[in-house]
Order: sequence, then structure tokens, then C-alpha cells
Amino acid sequence: MKTLEEKIELIPKIISSLEAKIKDLTISDSELSKIQNELDSIDTQIDSRAIKLSSGSIVNMLELQSLIHYARGDVNKAEKFIHDASEANDGTAVLKSHLANDLHKRTSGKENGNKTAVDNPYIPHYFTVSTIRLVITCLATLSVYLIYWGYKNWKAIQATNPINKDGKIVKVNPKLTALFFGLTSYELFNRVRRSSKELQLERSVKAGLYAWGVILLNVVCLGFLPVITVQKHMNAIKLAHFNDEEIKRGTSVGEIIFIIIGGFLGWGLAVSQFQQANVAETSQISSEAQQKNLEKDSLNAEYETCSSALTAKQNSVDKNSQSAIDTYNAEYDSCEGVRTKLNAVINEYNTLIGQ
Repeated sequence: MKTLEEKIELIPKIISSLEAKIKDLTISDSELSKIQNELDSIDTQIDSRAIKLSSGSIVNMLELQSLIHYARGDVNKAEKFIHDASEANDGTAVLKSHLANDLHKRTSGKENGNKTAVDNPYIPHYFTVSTIRLVITCLATLSVYLIYWGYKNWKAIQATNPINKDGKIVKVNPKLTALFFGLTSYELFNRVRRSSKELQLERSVKAGLYAWGVILLNVVCLGFLPVITVQKHMNAIKLAHFNDEEIKRGTSVGEIIFIIIGGFLGWGLAVSQFQQANVAETSQISSEAQQKNLEKDSLNAEYETCSSALTAKQNSVDKNSQSAIDTYNAEYDSCEGVRTKLNAVINEYNTLIGQ
């Protein structure tokens, strides 16, 4: 059985293990309760034995308590314990975990009344490019570039250990969310809106409107148009938060590869769609031509029959009988009508086949 001193020495390891499970979303309520009970037991023993701990041990215990509350979704309490940890070490707490350090930066920013502090851990380092570059690359790839753009921004969000409205860390899969950019664009735009609000920027991001714009305009490969406005907000966030006017100008190898592949995919798909439409049109013309060809053959056979009959009958018509002459002329006119109709069908057929 471990002594009290051994349990206190193990706290940094528990902090490290707990942080990893929080980030992977693998910590259960029962595990948190077990850690909390162990921490309460240590605290009770310290009080009963009037043991005086070093400032480092006190900070470790407060940090562990903070992470427990953070894992339970109570960010306010988590920040309070981090504040206490900082006070316990004259305002310069040496924290073991990245999450605790992020909370410490957050509380420090609040105390200083500076929401635009460069070290605010809740503002992602968004992928900021010029709007002109965004437009050109999207046009060159028929908006396929938005997958890469979305991936870079979700990667930046992932690095901040994002939390949901309940204060719990959410797991982000940059590749998957980027692949379905149209469906996940609202959540991305909403996070940009939160960042703008956090920095008290004047203009707000209309996340819902822009997301619907992306979905609807993607049908005609113009889904990047609403993203232009979002990009302007991202650039403003970078300037306000990181005090950096510089936006990405150089092109990485990965980006070049993606633009080339995206261009081939986008324009390949467009050409394929055009060819399919062309084939469908040609198929329709071919079908009409076949029908006209059948009609032409039928009329031609009919004309040959009536023409042969008239030729055979011509010499046998009684020239002294007006009735016989009228009958012959009527048959002749009828046969001529067939020939006229045949010529019209031949002209239509030749037009359809391009002759």
C-alpha cells in the first residue's frame, strides 16, 4: 500500500495520463470519480496530519483538480483552480500539462482585461491567405481547393483542443471534416464567429447564411464565393489576435500538389459532364435520324409501288373516257404526293446526320 508521500509524488503522472485521455475523449465518469476520491483522500490525510506541502506539490494537486473539472465540462471551475495554483506559487505556477497551461493563459488574459492577448489559447491560428489567391485557386480547381482550405483550418482548430457549448473537449478529424466541407462549413464558420466575438471585432460572421451559400453555390462550382467573406474575417482575427498583418503568400509543396490534383479532378469532372451531355444529345439525334430513315424507306417503297402501277396503266387508259382519264390523274396526283413527302423526309434525315 502506497504511503501519502508516494501518492503525492504520483500526481504528476496522473496529470499526464488524465490529459491524454481528455484529449482522446476516452476518460469515463467512473474514472474521474475514482481520481477525485483519491485526491480527496490525500487532502483529508494532509489536513489530519497537518503536513506542510511544498508549493510544487500544492500546484500539482490544484492542477489535477482543475483537469478533473475540465473533463467534466466545468471550465469556470477549472480556471478557478488554475488561478489558485498560480497564486500558490506567487503567480508563476509551473504546470505539467498543456491543457492547464492553456487555462492559465486564459485566466491571465481575463485578469488583465485583454481579450486580444497573443497567447489566448482559444483562438485558432486560422489558415489566412489573400482573397485574390483564394479566388484564383478555387477557379483553377473548380472549388476543389476548398477541401485543402478546410483541412488547414480544421487542423488549426484541432490544435486549440476545442470545446463544445457544454464546455467539453470535442474530437476533431480535419481530414474527414474537410472532405465533407459543404456539410461541415457551418461549424467552421461558427467557430470563426466565436473567435470574432471573443476578440470583440465589430463585424460578425453570418455562419448560417454563408454555409447555405456554400452548399447551394457548389452546384455550379462557385461555393467559394461565401468563403471570401469568411477569409476576410480570418485575416482580421489574425491581425487582432496575433498582431500580424502578414498573410500566407508562399506556396507549400503539399498545396501545389493539391492544386494540381484538384485542377485535374475539377476540370476533369467538368469535361466529363460536358461529354456526357454531348453524348446524350448525339444519342437523341441518332434516335430521331433512325426514325426518319425508317419513314424514308417506307415512303420510298410506297412511291415505287404507285409509280410502277402508273407506268403499267398509262398505255391502257381509255383516252375517249373522261372517267378513266380522271381516275388515272387522281392516282398520279396521289403518287406525286408520296414523292413530295419522301423528298421532305430525305431532307430532314440529311439535316439530322449533318449532310
